[in-house]
Amino acid sequence: FLKWMHEGCEAEVDTSRTLSLIRMLVPFMPLERHHLAAVLEALLLKRAQREVQSGNLGSLTWGEEVPYWLAGKADYDSKYTVEGAKEAPGIISRHITRALRKLHLSDPRSNADSPAAATKKTAWARHLAKIELRVTNNGTSLEAFEDKSFEKDINH
Repeated sequence: FLKWMHEGCEAEVDTSRTLSLIRMLVPFMPLERHHLAAVLEALLLKRAQREVQSGNLGSLTWGEEVPYWLAGKADYDSKYTVEGAKEAPGIISRHITRALRKLHLSDPRSNADSPAAATKKTAWARHLAKIELRVTNNGTSLEAFEDKSFEKDINH
């Protein structure tokens, strides 16, 4: 503060006005990887509920390694996340959306003759689909897998 005042960065009256606007300081505890994994698990649950309620998927599940893998995608300074849980929504969006999109694009039902037919067939198939998220064997990405037995049970 003294350095700031002596170097003329801002008039003292302006600094005092700014500081008078602060009503409360809320300290945040630093988050370790397992804390961030818990936040990501909660966001995954919300995403799964949204996908099911909107009719996009029959279900979306994952193993306990997925939130920890996602937590590894954050930036860390020693053992603490640099941005706390601020990065969590972006991590979910980036990795979960990518895995679901790759599954959709690899589905032969999404390549039907007419775009409208493809959309309708794929939307119906996904509505019935049980999707599981897994970390790839080499640990570099997430993949979404469809439980084909569920679809067969529905169709027969």
